[in-house]
Amino acid sequence: MKLDGYEELIKDMLLELRNYLISQGAQAQIAEDVIQDVFVKVLEMELILPPEQLRPYIYRMVKTKYIDTYRRQQHWQQLLERYLIPDLQRPLTEEKLSPREQQLVQALEQLSTENQQLLRLKYVDNYSLAQMADQLQIPVAAVKMRLYRLRRKLKQLIGDEHHG
Repeated sequence: MKLDGYEELIKDMLLELRNYLISQGAQAQIAEDVIQDVFVKVLEMELILPPEQLRPYIYRMVKTKYIDTYRRQQHWQQLLERYLIPDLQRPLTEEKLSPREQQLVQALEQLSTENQQLLRLKYVDNYSLAQMADQLQIPVAAVKMRLYRLRRKLKQLIGDEHHG
């Protein structure tokens, strides 16, 4: 089998799976991230599978990656909600937080009130970018840029350059 054709076959399968994830309720950005990660992993493998074995293998990889991503996102979401909604927050000293969770809490404490509000609107209140722009009375492009910079800052503060 020609390698170029193999890559096209993989790309087509992953596109199909991206659309499937979105149709099942996955956010487009998360679906694209999952597909991109799986595509890179498959291309880095030294094993070339025939098409009848490749499809089930890729489907399993995408399913596993999506579930892992979803669980990690839910976990961080719970921490953000617990921290960003002080009335509902239990004292963090009563809980056993992992070192990474402690890093996140410390990073959130370092943020300005405006940045905490931005996170609250996005991840707790689940506002769309347009709703956030309206609430903050700034353009949507400014909201996108602020969120991008804020996520980058949080990653630096918790020392995480590779995970979301």
